[in-house]
Amino acid sequence: EEAGRVFVVSEFVAGDKLDALVSGTPLNARRAVDLALQLADALAEAHARGILHRDLRPENVIVTRKGQAKLLDTGLAAWTRGGAAREGAAGQVAADATIALATAAYLAPEQALGMTGDERTDVYCLGAILYDMLGGRPPFTGASAVDVTLQVLQAPPVRPSRLNPAVPRELETLVLSMLAKSPSSRP
Repeated sequence: EEAGRVFVVSEFVAGDKLDALVSGTPLNARRAVDLALQLADALAEAHARGILHRDLRPENVIVTRKGQAKLLDTGLAAWTRGGAAREGAAGQVAADATIALATAAYLAPEQALGMTGDERTDVYCLGAILYDMLGGRPPFTGASAVDVTLQVLQAPPVRPSRLNPAVPRELETLVLSMLAKSPSSRP
């Protein structure tokens, strides 16, 4: 606040958006894991403070020239420490009938249904990003947001190793558990 006026200040982060880095080509598994761990650390910090990101997707991640992953666009973030905020934490995204195809590919099933989300919702979205980094594409694709949303709700993802044989089995198991339809089945 300065002279009675309030300003919002954001860090300028130079780098490339994660979706441009992947762009249909899988990343090396070590690099993908390194970036995913950085994102998981940022999410853990936010969750520890009662904040859900709720819009985690490659377009909202910048990778700096030094290889640091930075979360962007917290415009849909929700404060979850009690009250009405917890009740609608994930529902606002799905309530918008104009969900973009790029967003639908990274929505957790509970978001797609307009249900309340929690930290496990962000875990699902991080799993979708890790899948994308390993396989070169999101876990679910289609011609429209509706097609993709139906797959998010009903279909199992193709095993990442089918898209990229270099994906280690243990990593594939982790990614698929992060993409579990039921939040209680996610790590």
